[in-house]
Amino acid sequence: MCSDFSDNYKICTIILAAGESKRLGTPKQLIPYKNSTLLGHTIQCTLNSKSNETVVVLGANSRLIQKKILNFPINIVINQNWKMGMGCSIRAGLEKIESVNNNLQAVILLVCDQLFLTSKTIDHLIESYLLFKKPIVASEYDGTLGVPVLFDKEFFPELLKINGISGAKIVVKNHLDQVCSIPFPKGEFDIDKSNDLSNRSK
Repeated sequence: MCSDFSDNYKICTIILAAGESKRLGTPKQLIPYKNSTLLGHTIQCTLNSKSNETVVVLGANSRLIQKKILNFPINIVINQNWKMGMGCSIRAGLEKIESVNNNLQAVILLVCDQLFLTSKTIDHLIESYLLFKKPIVASEYDGTLGVPVLFDKEFFPELLKINGISGAKIVVKNHLDQVCSIPFPKGEFDIDKSNDLSNRSK
């Protein structure tokens, strides 16, 4: 890991990868991508970034997916309630990361299928957080604010209260005056259907 932070100041990443990929028909986490998989690529981006630690939240197909990522130096948590939605995965990931880290300052929430994610994208969030002193730093693309998104620890209680269906975007919308946005070119490109990878990775 390429961390610039001391042990007293930690910013960690949570990769939300518990979904069933129902529309795709196969676990998107394991789709081959850049000499790895979509999930492997996302994990490697976090490990190459200035983030201190990575937690991956699995749910559907967890046994199959877990076998493929055991070689990474990460923490894995299984969300048994993954069918209840993104909010449950956020809660599972945040509870895990708080249990293994002291003095956690902020977390970055990511999904595993943004094709153009890089470690620089994650570093940009961290650098903007430190520079502009805003407690939320969200990625901006396609006219919206989305993931990856960084939350200061002051928002952890609110994140833990998100209902199962909702994602973290509701917290961003409720505090727009406290949000710093950074551009994430092509951040809107993700994988939902079988032809998305070939069409969108060009």
